[in-house]
Amino acid sequence: SHSGNLSVYDKSFQNVWNKPIGSKNTPLVSGGSVFVFDNSGILYALNVKNGKLRWKNIFQVKTITGYFFDKKTLITFKGPFLVGNKILLFNSEGTMFVINPDNGLVEKKIKIGQIATSPLSFTNEMILLFSNGKISSYN
Repeated sequence: SHSGNLSVYDKSFQNVWNKPIGSKNTPLVSGGSVFVFDNSGILYALNVKNGKLRWKNIFQVKTITGYFFDKKTLITFKGPFLVGNKILLFNSEGTMFVINPDNGLVEKKIKIGQIATSPLSFTNEMILLFSNGKISSYN
């Protein structure tokens, strides 16, 4: 995913398909799908073979507060990550989203606190470093 375009290549580096999806997050490939969280706050699940949309879910990427003057705060995301059979997304407001990879529905929202860096993801476990210096695992 680069410059507003997601591209998939085969083993001989021939382009298979492209989609106009830009992301600063690394796409996740699993189970015949490519999961990508784009710069506008949409989590996509695309068929890895042909790029057809399986589902998409839109997430809130800004908050507006204030009474007389609006103050806009951007919400950033890290992910998607695969742990076990769930997709995880983390936002800058300290929320972890547990997402069903089959339909894109958020099964849980868990307030965990702000993470400092992208988590380290393993097969059935994720290591989290929080902004307060604590380290924790999720499985």
